[in-house]
This record gives sequence, structure tokens and C-alpha cells, in this order.
Amino acid sequence: MKNYLSLGTADRGRNPEPTAYRRRRRQHSQEQLFASGAEEAAVKRVLNAQRQRIRRLDETYRAAERARNAQRQRRLRANDEYRASEVFRNRLRRLRKSQVSTDRKYGFTA
Repeated sequence: MKNYLSLGTADRGRNPEPTAYRRRRRQHSQEQLFASGAEEAAVKRVLNAQRQRIRRLDETYRAAERARNAQRQRRLRANDEYRASEVFRNRLRRLRKSQVSTDRKYGFTA
């Protein structure tokens, strides 16, 4: 929802709320907010708590991202090591051989 408190007279045409009502509401909300320094402090406390919560969420998100990246690196490295290994080369050779014989059997020549 739009915050009609912040709108000036220029926006009156687009604003469904009459000016007097808006002025009254603005005054009321300001009185509520700053009735005492204690309430102001409470508002600040709430805002700080929210900021801290957001910061913590950011940190956990970053940690998760780091973990994901590390896992990905490990996987890629393992894959590279496997591809460099003798086992992989032998398997590949065997596959190629069988493919060649299959091709020959059905009349495809390389």
C-alpha cells in the first residue's frame, strides 16, 4: 500500500483520502511515535533488531553459498581426477572398440 502520509498537495488528485483526514492522521502518528523518548528508543531498538536479523540472514546465506561453491569445486576436481585416471582411459578405449565393432557389424565404416 502507498504511504499517503508522505504525499503533498500535488498528489491530491490521485489520492483517495481527503486532506483534513490525512493531516489528522499524520499528526496522530507523529504524536504516537514521539510521545516520549522511551517510545523513540523502542522504535530504534526494533529497527536495530530488524537490521541485525537481516545481517544474520545475509551471513547464513553467504555461508551456504560458500559451502555450495566448495562442494562444486570438490566435485569438479574429483571429475577431473577421474578423467585423468587410467580407469577412465581404459573404459573409454573399451567403449570405442565395441562401438567400432558395432559399426562394422551394421555396415557403417569410419
